[in-house]
Amino acid sequence: MTDPCLTPQDNQLLSVAQAKEKILDAIEALTEFETIPLAHCMGRFLAEDICSTINVPSWDNSAMDGYAICFHADGSLADKPYQVIGKVMAGDSSVLALTPGQAARIMTGAPVPKGTSSVVMQEHATLLGENLQVPTRIGLGDNIRRAGEDIEIGKTILRKGDLLTPPRIGLLASVGFSQVTVSRKINISLFSTGNEIKEPGEKLSEGQIYDTNRYVLKSFLSSLPVNIQDLGILKDDQAEIHAALQQASKNSDLIITSGGVSVGDADFVKQTLESLGSLSFWKIAMKPGKPLAFGHIGEALFLGLPGNPVSTTVTFLLFAKPSITKLSGGTEHQNLRLKLRTTSELRKSVGRQEFQRGIMEEGANGEWLVRTTGRQGSHVLSSMAVANCLIDLPADSEGTEINEWVDVIPLNQC
Repeated sequence: MTDPCLTPQDNQLLSVAQAKEKILDAIEALTEFETIPLAHCMGRFLAEDICSTINVPSWDNSAMDGYAICFHADGSLADKPYQVIGKVMAGDSSVLALTPGQAARIMTGAPVPKGTSSVVMQEHATLLGENLQVPTRIGLGDNIRRAGEDIEIGKTILRKGDLLTPPRIGLLASVGFSQVTVSRKINISLFSTGNEIKEPGEKLSEGQIYDTNRYVLKSFLSSLPVNIQDLGILKDDQAEIHAALQQASKNSDLIITSGGVSVGDADFVKQTLESLGSLSFWKIAMKPGKPLAFGHIGEALFLGLPGNPVSTTVTFLLFAKPSITKLSGGTEHQNLRLKLRTTSELRKSVGRQEFQRGIMEEGANGEWLVRTTGRQGSHVLSSMAVANCLIDLPADSEGTEINEWVDVIPLNQC
């Protein structure tokens, strides 16, 4: 059922924040999971909290190469040498026991002998035969990593919904997990629409263009936990679009299209969506990307992105990727934002929130700054290709002058 407050006759536009909230509120995370080897879980979302079953480190061990010492009974350090009685290597299972006045050569990561007061760096110790002289300034427990210092047994180290990144995978390995339970990959059907669209490599006739959007979207999706069904290019034919959407809804969790969600005579996607399922909204007060459709066809979610390539890119990053994250069971839906000063004037009209393409770069004094890429038309994909960030300008802004602070969304974090 179409949202009654946003019919085609209604001129009210949703803000970007309202649109994102409506989309995420309508999405429920998958409840289907799979257990996979740790080596294959990069980019997946945890389906359960993870608690450590061991201490890390599992025993007191040396933080560096040097000498484990047991303080003299009278507490003296430099005026009395220590007798070196052995050596402990990383991986040794037998542990020496030290008594006051004794020392042992020790390597980084090796278990400290019983009775060890501190570990002295080898650069700070002088060995004469079996006698070791140590510096006067050394405290009890120096250079010893205590058992459980990093992770205590029973501690929750990762939460349900966490994205599995290389450091988090390493954390799982450090407590002995060889496999984890994650949300299954979501199934996404993807197609472009338009009689003017041709596949790269085909010959163009007058009035035709190559399909950019599907390749942009597939590239973004390739780094996400999804299975992609590429449905190619659909012509501006209502019957063909109707059949394609209906079929895709049977085996997809999410359908993404680009183009056909505006109000042109041949924009049939929106009309078809309303006849097959429900349309929640289709106008957003943003630039680029004003026309955007969201709804359901059966059990499948639907996102209809605008046709201009920059609009497709920006709306994917702001709406589609957070949607995929939540659908996949992830909890981190927000884009990273920075505050940077601009080195160029930025111009816009009041009324719509604008996401202008920018370049972040380090200034002469080490401060990170941002500048425009130049032309900001939604068809100018070349400026998107050189950009490394989006500059977020509020709807009520007319732009900024040089040296003013702006919100920036780094693209390498999207």
